[in-house]
Amino acid sequence: MIAYLLSLIMSVQVGNTDLPVVLRFQHLANRKSLERNETFAIAAEKTISVKQWKYYISHLKLRQKDGTLIEIPGVFLIDTFGKDSITVQLPKAKYTGITFSIGIDSTIHMSGAQDGDLDPLNGMYWAWNTGYIHFKLEGEMNMEGKELQRFQYHIGGFAGENNTTQAIVIPFAKTIAVNDKNAALPFINVDVANFLNNKILENEKPLIMKEGKSAVLMSTIFPSLFTIKK
Repeated sequence: MIAYLLSLIMSVQVGNTDLPVVLRFQHLANRKSLERNETFAIAAEKTISVKQWKYYISHLKLRQKDGTLIEIPGVFLIDTFGKDSITVQLPKAKYTGITFSIGIDSTIHMSGAQDGDLDPLNGMYWAWNTGYIHFKLEGEMNMEGKELQRFQYHIGGFAGENNTTQAIVIPFAKTIAVNDKNAALPFINVDVANFLNNKILENEKPLIMKEGKSAVLMSTIFPSLFTIKK
């Protein structure tokens, strides 16, 4: 009985070594805070306003100084104008970087609609055969002398040549120690101007609502959006 109690106490102590740490995504436009429906310039005589911007994070991992990767299970929906942070449990250690994917792997897609961040009510689910939208960006573009133009980029696709999942690898500017005195990670900056200014968009329609070649091409822009706040 005494041995059992000792082992129970030891297991509780081991479990309590992890700390809750908040990982926040700071959304920007031209390196300034992005506000819903607020206009900003992306080129001469061209202004933009964003009405909606959501995307899925999966395969989240933190890299320790010794190279160990701490994997955070689950899929997380980031909403620029809503939930823009994730609370994770991390061991006390020194961390040098973070990796994650934009999008969701095929196993979850094939499981059909689910709940929580994967609930279809979040507006990020197409249908059983096409699955989830990985990245959704909607707004308006105004060019001098032309009518106001709406854009809707609903980028998804998980099978074969239609896969739009993209890996993001971000080294920290300096080693971050997570301990009892510090449980904070650097903000991850996500700049929408890096997407809207990309040359790929010049030859594509501002309306992407299904999987396919255009969606895959646009997904290659994702890694350029994410940087660490120094």
